[in-house]
Amino acid sequence: MIAKSENVSGANDLFIEGAEVQVAERLGDYQRHMNETQHIAGVYVDKEHGCFIWEIGNTKSGHVNQRRLLVYAELEKAIFPELWYKIRNLLCLGNALNTSVFHEEVIDYLFELMLADERGMLYGLDRALTHTKSDVRNVQYYSVALGENDNIGEHQSFVLTLLTDLQVSKIYRESMKEEFYRLNVELRKCPCRKIFFIWQPERAFAVVDPLNMSRFVYVYPKTPEAEQCREGESSLKEEDTFLSYAVANGANNVCLLLLALIMNAAGVHRGFREKDEQHAGADKITVYLTKTEDGNLRISNRCGDEINEVDEINTGLKYPPKKNGGISLWSMSRYVKSIISTLLANKVSSARKEFLDLCKKEKGCEKSEQMFRNLKALVEKFQGEEYAVRVGTLDGEDGQYFYMDIPILAEKYVELNDCLRKGEEV
Repeated sequence: MIAKSENVSGANDLFIEGAEVQVAERLGDYQRHMNETQHIAGVYVDKEHGCFIWEIGNTKSGHVNQRRLLVYAELEKAIFPELWYKIRNLLCLGNALNTSVFHEEVIDYLFELMLADERGMLYGLDRALTHTKSDVRNVQYYSVALGENDNIGEHQSFVLTLLTDLQVSKIYRESMKEEFYRLNVELRKCPCRKIFFIWQPERAFAVVDPLNMSRFVYVYPKTPEAEQCREGESSLKEEDTFLSYAVANGANNVCLLLLALIMNAAGVHRGFREKDEQHAGADKITVYLTKTEDGNLRISNRCGDEINEVDEINTGLKYPPKKNGGISLWSMSRYVKSIISTLLANKVSSARKEFLDLCKKEKGCEKSEQMFRNLKALVEKFQGEEYAVRVGTLDGEDGQYFYMDIPILAEKYVELNDCLRKGEEV
């Protein structure tokens, strides 16, 4: 479906939100009109709004793999009856399309080719393997190979950067597949000490400075005490737990995804820089990790420059990243979506077993009806915006702060505790 956007600015032009709403309304009108027998199946002309909708592949055969395409067109100059002749000539192609491109015997093959081409395009991008730019990787390589830095901390940071790259790109690749959102894997709680065991007090991570490749920026993750937290936030406690898949190194995978987001603060004009006396006056950026009132993990840092594209970032998380766009926040958001899908799948499976048990009883119908109503409300709740990764800004005493709210803490999923593996990872 192609629609023209009236707005020519950035994100609105990319996602054509206004046009999408209008088109969705017209498609709804089409569906309602198709339920009336006096209309031609698969064709709808709206004279009032000047649009034409054509449904190709509408064979009404009930074939399980039947695919259909809705063609939407805006009629700039709708002059009747001349336009009816043009529409009639177009519809003459319908039979040819239904017996070739949309023929049921070959449709799956054609769509497999389309999917293969799309996956080839996605996996062929550099970021499918690493999201660190090649010039930064070269600096890291020569720094390690030539021993230009006596401080072993830089070398350790480079290894962690490599590991975060591998994890972020792995999630990016997997997130493009349906299977990623229906994993048959258990989930469990992991304590903070398991996630943050590499984040010792006053330890910094060295990041190659994108403004000057010959030097480093040092990023300091910090978990402030309760009295240091901003309004609406609280300190992360040692007993707080994160969700992770119950697989080998499951907690490490969460740690690497979070570390990638923390290191992003060293990007161009992203984080506010101060002089770091521990590293010969190099620049340092402090990143804060706190907990919000609604149970999200919040990663925040003071802004280097004022940030105005919050809405664009949040909208972008609904779509795969552009060719040259970042993927670390996208990968984190997809990881959370995968966790929620797995939890809900486990909940539905549990409800199904309970329903079968109720069916064996004489008076289980009323109870089972309420059970499914509750299940429906639960699914809708956890698929809502409250459980999506979001970014925003807030004003502090010393300037603007950029934050990312990640719904990865176990306390946010109390209603789904029965779907988790018993006990914590230790």
